[in-house]
Order: sequence, then structure tokens, then C-alpha cells
Amino acid sequence: MSKSIRGGVPICFPQFGRTSDKTSPQHGWARLNTWTLNSQTSTSVSMSISSTSPSTTAGRPIDGHWPPNSTCPYSTDLNLTVSLTDSGDLSYSLKIINNLETTAPFQCLLHNYYNFSFDDGKITGLENYECIDTQPRGSEGKGMAYFTQGPEPIELDGEVDRIFHPPSGKDNLEIQLNSSAISLKTVIITCSASSSTSSSIPLSTVVWNPYIKKAKEMGDFDDDGYKSMVCVEPGIINGLRILKPKEEVTISKTIHVE
Repeated sequence: MSKSIRGGVPICFPQFGRTSDKTSPQHGWARLNTWTLNSQTSTSVSMSISSTSPSTTAGRPIDGHWPPNSTCPYSTDLNLTVSLTDSGDLSYSLKIINNLETTAPFQCLLHNYYNFSFDDGKITGLENYECIDTQPRGSEGKGMAYFTQGPEPIELDGEVDRIFHPPSGKDNLEIQLNSSAISLKTVIITCSASSSTSSSIPLSTVVWNPYIKKAKEMGDFDDDGYKSMVCVEPGIINGLRILKPKEEVTISKTIHVE
């Protein structure tokens, strides 16, 4: 596998977007490689991937080695468990493990795709978050806008690519999606992060919809696919988080539908 899947929950690691390290692909290597299935039951599945595994080849230079100045942690394991709870919720638990005696910088994002109506969908739960709007209206792709999200719901009215960082004291995420795209009209997303060496970790989120022009430019996306989707992507992306030696960071997410 060397191409990410556009749908589901791709995992962006060890960075969100691109970096100055030209050997590192957009959104990192974790979503480009085949994971190992560790266990499976009727309601859960566990899998893992390691940066040092011989099978983790996508995203490396041609010689198959991470370069000395790479932003990729040299020995990092990711363990993912996906389960269906007794109440019917979908639960994700992603554990990031630094196996080294040295620190390792990283970012991580759960790049969720949701069925969502472009025309009448509303997103709430990001009030008072600091927003970086990379596609502000009237900018024609030039410049960004910075503002604090107000109490009004977020609606899609064109290309949307916004990063939301939490206010002080707000670590966990709770976001609601309301839409006529499916008969069950409310999706509640809760997400938290914690570390084995410290307390909870503040989570940011990205809201993305490509709209008309970008949808047509993407070869693996339907021209009108933007009408029925939105990405709401929780993660650790406010700068680089430094993994301490042997530290473990866990990101937990639950999707509840009403």
C-alpha cells in the first residue's frame, strides 16, 4: 500500500500536512502502510504498525531508511483498537509509543470522514475555539484569517479548511453534527488524549470540505462528493508534541448517533 484511502478514519502521523522534510509525505507515513492485525472479535479489532518494521516502507526514501534529519520518530509504535460498545457507539483508542531513550516530536490526527449534507448541515461544540481559516472568503487562496469561533453553528458555504485550537482549560472535545444526509440526524463525537507521564492533553480539530473546484481536481474523489461529506478531525496538532523517552500517548474517541 502506498496511497491513502479517502474515507473512514485515516491516521495522520507523525505530522499533519507537510513539513520542510521533503522525504516525509503529506500527513506522514502511518496512513500509507499496511497495519498488522493483532486480534479480532465480533465487536472489536486491534491492529498495530511500527516505524521500524521492514514492511513499513511507504514514505521512506528509495533506499528504505529514514534520513538522519527526518521528522519521523525512529522507533515509534502505533496500536489501534476499534470496538462497538454495548450501547452501539463506535469507539477508537490509538496508543502512540516512543521506544527510544531520546525524545521524539510528533503530531497526530484522526482524519474522520462523515456523511453530511452540504446544504443544511451544522457543526456545534467548537464555540470559543481559536480558528485558523486557511480558505477565508474573498481571499482566492491567498492569506489566512484568525478569529475566535462564536456561538453560531459552523455551516458549509464553500471550500472549508479550518483548524480549531481549544481555549485554556478545555482539553476534551465534544462536537455535534446535525444533518439531513442520513435519517439519524445527530452525530456526537467525543475525544480525549492522555499521557503516561502527565495529565490530559488538549485536543484541536480540523473541519474540511473541498467544495466544487478542489473536488474536481482530486482524482480519487467524485466531482459532486463534497455535497454529502465533511471531515471533522480531532488530534494533537497545536505545534509539535514532544514524546519523552518511553512515553505513551493515548487518543480516545467515541462516535454516538441519535
